[in-house]
Amino acid sequence: MPQRPDTDAQLLLLPPSLDELVADDHPVRYVARFVEALTEQEWAAMGVNPAGHALGAPRYAPALLLRLWLSGFVLGIRSARGLERGCRERFDLYWAAHGQHPDHNTLWRFYAQHRQQMRQLLQATITTAVTIGLVDLAVQAVDGTKVLANANPDARLSPEQLQALADATEVAIADLEAQNRGDEPPPPTLPMQLRDAETLRQRIAAARAAEQTPPAPVVNGTDPEARWMRTRQGVQLAYNAQLVVTPTDPQVGDGPGRIILAAAVTTQAHDHELLVPMAHAAQVLDQPIPTTLADAGYHSQASLLAADAAGISVVVPRQRQRHEQTGYPLDRFVHDPHSDTYTCPLGTILPRLSCTTSRGAPVTRYRAEGTACQACAAFGVCTTSRQGRTLKISASAERVRQHAQWMATDAARTLSAQRKGMIEPVFGLLKEQFGARRTQLRGRANVEAEWVMTAIAFNLRTLARASAKPTAASVW
Repeated sequence: MPQRPDTDAQLLLLPPSLDELVADDHPVRYVARFVEALTEQEWAAMGVNPAGHALGAPRYAPALLLRLWLSGFVLGIRSARGLERGCRERFDLYWAAHGQHPDHNTLWRFYAQHRQQMRQLLQATITTAVTIGLVDLAVQAVDGTKVLANANPDARLSPEQLQALADATEVAIADLEAQNRGDEPPPPTLPMQLRDAETLRQRIAAARAAEQTPPAPVVNGTDPEARWMRTRQGVQLAYNAQLVVTPTDPQVGDGPGRIILAAAVTTQAHDHELLVPMAHAAQVLDQPIPTTLADAGYHSQASLLAADAAGISVVVPRQRQRHEQTGYPLDRFVHDPHSDTYTCPLGTILPRLSCTTSRGAPVTRYRAEGTACQACAAFGVCTTSRQGRTLKISASAERVRQHAQWMATDAARTLSAQRKGMIEPVFGLLKEQFGARRTQLRGRANVEAEWVMTAIAFNLRTLARASAKPTAASVW
């Protein structure tokens, strides 16, 4: 059969239309519509004047630069050089840039100046999802993952090395300041050399502050705020990235999906203090979420009491302790308020022993007679202490007991079973498809801004899928 011509000298009778370069349902089209719909107040909140000024050299439109950054995050391109290259090599980014080619310096300056304020766009995506009926905000799940830091694990500085570097930096700053003295008015911004020195001084100060926090005798020289955390790749320099997610209505949009309600980054490796703060961060549109799901890593007495005070219903299992694994957890011991004693599952009485403190909180100790425990059939399983089984009851133990009893109900188990499938696939998508396995930036605040941008991109792709469905409502 005849063959189509295959040559790089192929001529076109008419040039192709820019609008023909990407499919009608491509996510970059939705990103463009999203940016077009931003209000003057939203632009002002980002510190951007989209109209520009009458004087000066022509600039790239802020809408174009924002459209490129959001499209890049949606496509998993998270660097200024990657976007610059994509504007020349990829049809979707060429379309998003309207055929223009901003260089990486222009792209980076816009991103560095406004990325902290771009977090408000996450609220805009959530508002859009609620407006079109994509989510009903009936339940949400919170979880965290370790994101590898952009840091050299071998760049460790001792306190002595930090002090020497700080002294050298102070000398360099003083020298640069002396060179810039004169009768002329100061420039509107610091010279690049002085700006870099100031940045170095700030990083050294942060490193020295981190060095004062035990038990770390050394800190990382490339990212002082990164912490050693246990990850699937072993112990690595990382950040703890948190998300709150709610499911979408499968009747609206292209099948079931997820909308991220809140995103944050912390330097603490554990999660048990983050349940209520993340649930508060996810309260959008002044509409509290009735139920919050979390795994056992978020369970703590303080979290349960804080959730009660905030009126938040939490579904969080308790971490299994040694006694729970052997069949003799605290929940099986019955308290008698009249005699102020506990009775074990096999009938041994544990009278009140003493009052003390644990981690600054008052604790009442109950202990069985050592001889009674040694003669018990469960000795060696319930306890191995010859002094007898000891219970430590804090002031909030009753609330923990009530929560444990409720978690044993069918309703709580049904809700808890939804958590894993609701939020864990989101982390997989963010790391594999959005390139969020390792941070591009350094410093907790910058890493959090990058993580929020990733969450915005995830929501935009979910909204793009919903808008592509013929039966989906649209606010545009």
